[in-house]
Amino acid sequence: MTRYRTSEQKRGMPVLLFLVSALATVLSLASVVSTHAMPVEARTTEPWYSYQTNVKFDYVALVEKGKFYPTSPVKPDQLMRIRGPVEPPTFRRVLITQFTDALEVRMPYSFTADRPADLKVKWRVDGMLVIPGVWQQPYPLVAQKESTLHTAEVKGVETFTIPVAELLADMAINRAQYSIHIEPLELHIKPVLEVEVIGLPEPLAVTNEGEFLVSVRQNTTEVDDVRDLFSEKSFAETKIVPITVSILGMQVRVQLVRQIAIAALVIFLLFSIGVVWSRRTKPDNRSLLQKLGPNLIAASSFEVPGDTAVVAIRNARELIQLQAHAERPVIRVGANYYLQDGTTCYRLTLKDAEETDGDE
Repeated sequence: MTRYRTSEQKRGMPVLLFLVSALATVLSLASVVSTHAMPVEARTTEPWYSYQTNVKFDYVALVEKGKFYPTSPVKPDQLMRIRGPVEPPTFRRVLITQFTDALEVRMPYSFTADRPADLKVKWRVDGMLVIPGVWQQPYPLVAQKESTLHTAEVKGVETFTIPVAELLADMAINRAQYSIHIEPLELHIKPVLEVEVIGLPEPLAVTNEGEFLVSVRQNTTEVDDVRDLFSEKSFAETKIVPITVSILGMQVRVQLVRQIAIAALVIFLLFSIGVVWSRRTKPDNRSLLQKLGPNLIAASSFEVPGDTAVVAIRNARELIQLQAHAERPVIRVGANYYLQDGTTCYRLTLKDAEETDGDE
């Protein structure tokens, strides 16, 4: 048996569809607005290598014990400290030259990276004797050492001696033989740490070099204070990555959410417009029945013959189709419409609240 929806159900269905589609439209619009306020991509920095290098200049002075220097060797912090004439400011320690035999220099050096790699390491200490503005000559200190290894850290300590007494003797010879009375005689100490890192996304060569000074005069010798040559650097790659949001525990790209929201907004908006338009354009049952013209006869009463089967009609369209086929008039009694066709009587009953054709 066929079950037909009641008039209230028929009238309520379009309203329910409209409310559901309107709610979906509002939610889609809210999603579009919220996602458009969010960036879809972000720049991220991914480090691929970083390192630190350090070379330290340290020493002790071998001196003649006596009134001025009760002990030997003498550490830098036991000597007078003065400020050098250059900028940025450096500080020096002062020795009495005639009581100073030599400087024993100690140079720890290191290269430390954040990850192991193939390294080619070169280390040396260059020296240069200089009479400022007059003369200079290389002064060998530490010959170059080379090594190749796979590691994240290279460390070492270099020691050598600077014979201050010999340099003072050279100055005396220059005065006696060549009548050269220019001071000071300077020894420029230049440690050089070179590291070539192999197998990185980009070639990398690191050079840490600086300069320390020993300045010898007839009366005093000035030596740079203990200090470090430190450097560090990091290398990173900048990437553009999509931004995601968490939906039901899944990470979904904002760009995709935006596209889905726009598509859903268009679909539900068109659907809502369609529901409203169909309600506005659908003719009501009474208007359809008026098209019967002279085939619609109003009467005060109508009695169905006793041997006639009564068939309920769902809507005006079906009754009009039956009338066109039977070519018989439709009798209207109040809200009831009758079509007598032989031994069958078709009846359509319209309630006061029923206005539209409910042929869904």
